[in-house]
Amino acid sequence: MLANLTNVYSEDIQFRDPLHALNGLQNLTDYYSGMMGDLLECRFEFHHSMEMLDRGEAILFWTMHYRHK
Repeated sequence: MLANLTNVYSEDIQFRDPLHALNGLQNLTDYYSGMMGDLLECRFEFHHSMEMLDRGEAILFWTMHYRHK
């Protein structure tokens, strides 16, 4: 899964969730890697997206559902 992040996010990704604000693909990869160690289940529910064509950017709104050991 982590190897596919480069297919979804750019190197300068700005990621925010209720507990973290991360900048950069490596920081996001490290964050996901740390979480995946104890995961029993993980799925994403995508709500909607917005493209900003004039800036070449997009915003994805989603909820991650997961269970740890």
